[in-house]
Amino acid sequence: VCMTKRKWLQCVILFATSSLWCCHITLLANDSVSIRARHYSEHAFSRIPEFFRGKEYSGDQLIVRSSSAREGLYFTIPLGKKNCSLRNAKSVELQIIDSTNPQPRVLDYSIFEVLPQKKILLVGVRGQDWNQSTMDLVAWKVIIFGAAQKQIFTSQSTLWAHQE
Repeated sequence: VCMTKRKWLQCVILFATSSLWCCHITLLANDSVSIRARHYSEHAFSRIPEFFRGKEYSGDQLIVRSSSAREGLYFTIPLGKKNCSLRNAKSVELQIIDSTNPQPRVLDYSIFEVLPQKKILLVGVRGQDWNQSTMDLVAWKVIIFGAAQKQIFTSQSTLWAHQE
């Protein structure tokens, strides 16, 4: 009887340890940056404060666009916690390949300051740079630079590696 209790206790300890290890790995994976690309309509950016102030209200989002119009293709980049290197961003380089041209296009965006309340960076491709009715996104690459043009982050779609 004593031997079976010992084996049972070893199994419980092993299970608990492996469960904690898996949770730890999951938590680490949640800290990684995952970029999503999607189309936003003009109305997706309408907020009540804008009605009263007459100025776009971005809430917890830092929005940079290739033109002043709002509707278009946007790349959503989580800025991370307070000490995350993405909070030191000074510029973004977006390289995209669309269905109308197999050659990559490069778009550059300046970032003046990432305020502490901002949680998401939205990089918008707008106007002449993106025609939703005729273009489909094929591949993309995002490079974020800090001070002195030092690269602090890069990410790319799976298909990007196949074009090089």
